[in-house]
Amino acid sequence: MKDKKRHGMAKTYYPNGKVNLEIEYVENRKQGKSRRYYETGLLFQETDYKNNLTHGAQKKFVADGLQSEARYEFGKPCTGLIEYSKGKKRTSYPSIVIRVVDRIQIDGSYALRLSMTDGASRTKFYLGALTQSGCLHNALLPIPSGSGPNTAEHKYVLSPGDFYMQELNFIAEVTTRSANTYLTQKTFHLAIEN
Repeated sequence: MKDKKRHGMAKTYYPNGKVNLEIEYVENRKQGKSRRYYETGLLFQETDYKNNLTHGAQKKFVADGLQSEARYEFGKPCTGLIEYSKGKKRTSYPSIVIRVVDRIQIDGSYALRLSMTDGASRTKFYLGALTQSGCLHNALLPIPSGSGPNTAEHKYVLSPGDFYMQELNFIAEVTTRSANTYLTQKTFHLAIEN
């Protein structure tokens, strides 16, 4: 402690005396590398912090080695997740599926139904662009859940004479089976009229 603030290396321990967590603080803010361990003493997770936010690399480990490598900027996940299984790099990840639901002639509505190729249930969809370095940010527009399971829908209601033409960029934030965050995106060229 320094001036009643956490300052320096903090450690927590398991009941067996082994270290659970090591984390560096600078004036009450997480700064630098944090390491979390299994009760056996093996490294479980290593995370970089800057001003109390996850910033940089986050690595997770299992008994046989590295399980995943992820990148964060100011607490937000970024593209480039790499997962491993038994030492081998995962080669395929889900992608966004866009299905058009065109009801313009019936009730003036048009929707883009979003889902993932693997039917991932823990997915959030956004409209917008990632940062230049490929990370989520607060200005993205969340897309509400759709009418089908594990879907989201971006909807339009057109009055007679309405016309929309634009390029849309959809982003999916998927929580993988290993509890990591995977980001992917897909562009859709919209041209609709009533």
